[in-house]
Amino acid sequence: MTIEGFYKKFTGLLYGPESNLEWLRIPESFLATATNGQIFYDGEGTFTSIRERLLRFYPAHEAKGGLLERRCGMRNQGKAGKSGSA
Repeated sequence: MTIEGFYKKFTGLLYGPESNLEWLRIPESFLATATNGQIFYDGEGTFTSIRERLLRFYPAHEAKGGLLERRCGMRNQGKAGKSGSA
């Protein structure tokens, strides 16, 4: 597998997201896989470069709880649907 292939497998993108929408489409577990762990060898620096791009891109509104707020909102919608039909 190529370096770009690895990142495409986990992010759907060869070099990382270029917009908030692309960022939000990447499952959290895939981001964790693509950005965690020790790099033992990266001769040309390509792997590290893409990983650092992923880590730098993290949208500011997400870092301040946007993801948590969205998740809570989705849970509340599910609960509202259940209570409305009872």
